Amino acid sequence: MLVSPTTGTAISSARFGILMAMLFMPKSALWGRAFFAFFFAIAGTRIFVWFIQPIQFKDAIRPPAS
Repeated sequence: MLVSPTTGTAISSARFGILMAMLFMPKSALWGRAFFAFFFAIAGTRIFVWFIQPIQFKDAIRPPAS
């Protein structure tokens, strides 16, 4: 089963960012936690894409070209 980097990775990374903000900056404002969530979502997605790029998929399903 493949997970798109825009869905699974971004949500999990954003949750991790909020957790890190709550652990290291417990009295931060909502915008501070949102910044951490945004940063971690972008970074997590980039790392996931970096890991899956070398993988060669044999049964790739492609939509027909219009």
